[in-house]
Amino acid sequence: MGDFANTAAGLSPAASSFDGQYFGAFRSRAVRANFDPIQINVQVVSGRGTGTATTDACGVPGEVTLAVGSSGAVVGRFQLKDDNCQGSAMTFTGQIKGDRMDIKIVKGMEALLVKQP
Repeated sequence: MGDFANTAAGLSPAASSFDGQYFGAFRSRAVRANFDPIQINVQVVSGRGTGTATTDACGVPGEVTLAVGSSGAVVGRFQLKDDNCQGSAMTFTGQIKGDRMDIKIVKGMEALLVKQP
C-alpha cells in the first residue's frame, strides 16, 4: 500500500456529502475458518474519519483513521487486536458511493460500511 501518511495527506478534503457515521464489518473465511468479524465504526467529518475496530478476541477496540478524497476515494488504517489485546496496524483502501463505503485490506477480505441515518 505504501506510505499511509503521504497517501492520506495527498487526498484533498472531501465534499460534505461523504460526512456521516459508517458501520460495517470485515468478514473472511479465506483468512482462517474461525475468523472473528472485525466491526468498523467510523465518523467522517470534512474528509477525515476516526472510529473503532472491534473483534470478539479483545474487549478493547482498536483505533481507525481514514481520509476521503473529493472523488470518494478512501485510504486508512486500523489497529487489529488479538486474543491478548496486542495490536497490529492494518491498512486499507476503498471508495464511497452513495451511502456505502467499500473498503478492502486484500482480495477476499473486504467490508461494506453503510452510512447511518
